[in-house]
Amino acid sequence: MGRSLPQEWIDGTLHTLNVVRDLGGKGNIPHTSLSVVHQKPSANSRKTKNLQWRFLPEKAVDPRPFAGKTNRGRGKRIYIDGTCGTTDPWKAAKVAVAVSQKKWQDLLSQSQVREVEKHTLCRSIGTVGMPRRNWNRGTTEVVG
Repeated sequence: MGRSLPQEWIDGTLHTLNVVRDLGGKGNIPHTSLSVVHQKPSANSRKTKNLQWRFLPEKAVDPRPFAGKTNRGRGKRIYIDGTCGTTDPWKAAKVAVAVSQKKWQDLLSQSQVREVEKHTLCRSIGTVGMPRRNWNRGTTEVVG
């Protein structure tokens, strides 16, 4: 990561640095949208100078429920994010890559566990004792 920082970042007008494009990040980055961000303090937040990291995976590969959307799939997609614990953008980029890889792997493993539990639940409930509509005869019969 041997590039210089963009002048807008130095001036304070730019609040987001893309790890790949602006900082020259290489390696196993979970998504090209991984960025290091100055968090704007709000009235309820801590007034920290530490940088944050965030990325938003493609909707098709997002392992989170509802592909990361809020409001049970009807709201806006939210970033996967965390803190870097430093104010230095170069160190923050290294931390962001390492921590986001771990977070991505955790999300994938949680998704696989949910999928296995869903299939196990479906097999255990199955259709035994559940009413099923027989569309050919127009009647309902109990299977099992």
